[in-house]
Parts: sequence; C-alpha cells; structure tokens
Amino acid sequence: LTIRQCGLHRRLMELSNSTNSTNTSTTKNDYIQSKLDWTAQTALAYCQTMGTDYAIAEGGAAGPTFRPKGLDHGFAVITIAGRTTTDAGMTNDNDDDDDDHSKVQILEQHIIQSDHADREANMRLFADAAATVAIRAIQEHCCIDDTTTTPTTTTPIDT
Repeated sequence: LTIRQCGLHRRLMELSNSTNSTNTSTTKNDYIQSKLDWTAQTALAYCQTMGTDYAIAEGGAAGPTFRPKGLDHGFAVITIAGRTTTDAGMTNDNDDDDDDHSKVQILEQHIIQSDHADREANMRLFADAAATVAIRAIQEHCCIDDTTTTPTTTTPIDT
C-alpha cells in the first residue's frame, strides 16, 4: 500500500521516527498522539487506495516492555475510516473514479487502555475492542437494520 504512495510512506515514517527508541524526549502522550495520527492516515489511505467501504487501522503497545517515558500498561488506538451513509455500498466499479475515493473520512477513533502489561491479554482486548468499534461505526454510518445481531458481550471502550 505505501509503496504506491510515496507521500504516505514518508509521513508514516516521519511519525515513526519522531517516537523511536533513540528519541529520549518521547513521552507517553507523544507516543499515543503519534498512534492517533498514524492510524488515521493509514485507515484513510487504505480505504481510498483499495476502494473499500471501510478500513480499520490499529496501533499501540501491548507489552510487556514499553519504550516511551511514563507508559507502563498496554494501549491501542483503533481508527475506522469509511464512506458516508450515502456512499457506502454504492462504489463505482470504475477504479479510475477519483471523485468516489475523495469521500472517505474518519468515522471512529478510540484509545483503548488496559491496566496491565500482559501482552497476550492486551492483544485479545484490543482485537475485541476493534471489532466492537467497527460494528458501532458500521451501524452508525451505514444503512443497517436495527434487528441485526450484535455481540452480547462487548469490551468497554474508553472514548
């Protein structure tokens, strides 16, 4: 995906380099902000480039070790990009239709935080949260019948 978009690749690398392990001034908040930016750009680019109705991007730190100062438990940023209700499901089969691709926007973005550094538990928590956020985004931004079955057990999401 980023090979075809040099500008996107450069922006994502700049975000990654600004929070790398050799940067001693990186703080927890800087690192989380970089993941907010990175997931937003990635979800938008994937949805636009691939012509999908929705795209999910996730980034964060699951543990057990963390590099930014002040970060001692897992977190993930979940970002959902997609087309508005009037655009979803009505994509043009013509891949050259740039007008259709320009209507992609961020539909949801959440920071999910755990209270521990257990990598496996955090990975499960973040995957469950991503599914919950995706279901909510699709229900809120698309024409879905209210009788659609949703999971009976959901992970609380910090907004």
